[in-house]
Amino acid sequence: MSLGERILVRLEAEPGRALLEGDGGAHSRGAVAERARRVAALLIAEGVAPGDRVALSLAKGPWLPACHLGTLLAGAAVVPLDPAHPDAALARLLARAEPRLAIASPALAQRGLRFAPGLAWWCPDPAPPEGARELVADAAPAARAVSRRGEDLALLAFTSGTTGSPKGVPLSHANLTSNLDALVRVWGWREDDRLLHVLPVFHLHGLGVALYGSLLVGSVLVFHERFDPERVLRDAAACDASLLMAVPTMLGRLLDAAPEAGNPLAGLRLVISGSAPLAPDLFERFRGRFGQAPVERYGMTETGMNASNPADGVRKPGSVGMPVPGVELRLCDPEGGAVRDEGEVCVRGPNVFAGYWRDADATRAAFRDGWFRTGDLGRFDSDGYLLLTGRAKELIVTGGYNVSPLAVERALAAPEVPGVRELAVAGVPDADLGERVAAFVVLTGGEEAEWPGVEAALRARAETALARYSRPRMYVRLAALPRNALGKLERGRLRDAQATGEGA
Repeated sequence: MSLGERILVRLEAEPGRALLEGDGGAHSRGAVAERARRVAALLIAEGVAPGDRVALSLAKGPWLPACHLGTLLAGAAVVPLDPAHPDAALARLLARAEPRLAIASPALAQRGLRFAPGLAWWCPDPAPPEGARELVADAAPAARAVSRRGEDLALLAFTSGTTGSPKGVPLSHANLTSNLDALVRVWGWREDDRLLHVLPVFHLHGLGVALYGSLLVGSVLVFHERFDPERVLRDAAACDASLLMAVPTMLGRLLDAAPEAGNPLAGLRLVISGSAPLAPDLFERFRGRFGQAPVERYGMTETGMNASNPADGVRKPGSVGMPVPGVELRLCDPEGGAVRDEGEVCVRGPNVFAGYWRDADATRAAFRDGWFRTGDLGRFDSDGYLLLTGRAKELIVTGGYNVSPLAVERALAAPEVPGVRELAVAGVPDADLGERVAAFVVLTGGEEAEWPGVEAALRARAETALARYSRPRMYVRLAALPRNALGKLERGRLRDAQATGEGA
């Protein structure tokens, strides 16, 4: 069965059971399933055919899962849109994806009528902007799902573009379902779980894992439209949440906002962290404060989740765990040959996409002998846990030495230096060395008066913890580190910040 068919079977097996809570109201499985069938019928009546794409960008609430599921039931594929992207970027993405139509919030539809006027825009709202069409809730539901095979397209996502132009990533029904089935096993994901959903729903973490996984399992989704650490700390116990999926930045914000007494996250069964490296120091501080050792996992748009620390077993700080069931990982040299020590992480399995959307050159560059080259560097410890050591494209080559920014960050951050809120490392051009190592620092209080003491402490730490060639030669104070919507560091913009004088 396709992903849509499997979700529909789950929801209609016990239609009266709760599915959605929080922002958007409370809704049962049956109510969402019926609404999804109506969406499917409307799409089919509009001429949407198997293999067509439907662009989606909606607030959290009943229409969000209904439109995703309805698109899949109609035999089409979802193209998620990030409404925070500028109009020109969204116009380029839509031109590449060529969706049949778009279902969006009224605000995005109004923008879309300007930057993509040739596209039909639908809104699940009784008062859509002029030129858009209302997605009618009382249409006759589709009698059955359009049959799709495992290799057929289900989701056309786009990479975050942190190392270049975003690339289209076609994910099949088999890619998604095989990976979700593996995660259900690794995390012990159950129907009686209640996921506090605080992630955005236009990236794989919040969409392909948190949303689709909950629908496939039938666990309750408690929607928070936006991440608010104080609200999470209030609601976690009140809504009886058992799961929280987050990015490391969110975990840090929860620590900052936590009250001095009590443990508001005591009821959680698992806190799952991903989309960016989780610093060992943050891991330990979170565990010490909340009694929760975060489950760090490793994935990417092209592959879904590749590795995870176990729900039951040792969770190692600084490690993304072991390969999930059905996924093979190995370390490779630049030519694609297997190596034993540190190398580029390569992956193969049913979770791996077949190639980039209409980009044969990028596809050829990304695969070697059936293995997908992730661009991440890593090594395995003696227990088979994977430790990521950096990005191949982000290595700093200074005076002939290779320096991993991630390794320098970890050395400077553990133990925590007073006054440092966040720290990141990147290479900046240097006429003599080629590149010099630079550290970019966000202060806890943001006061310029603190800076000399913080810089001196970091330099002292570097003297004792790092080889001479890998020590930062310059320290730059920033108001904030450049991150995308999922909290992933955009390291290239650090170089831009230095070049344009945006530091202290």
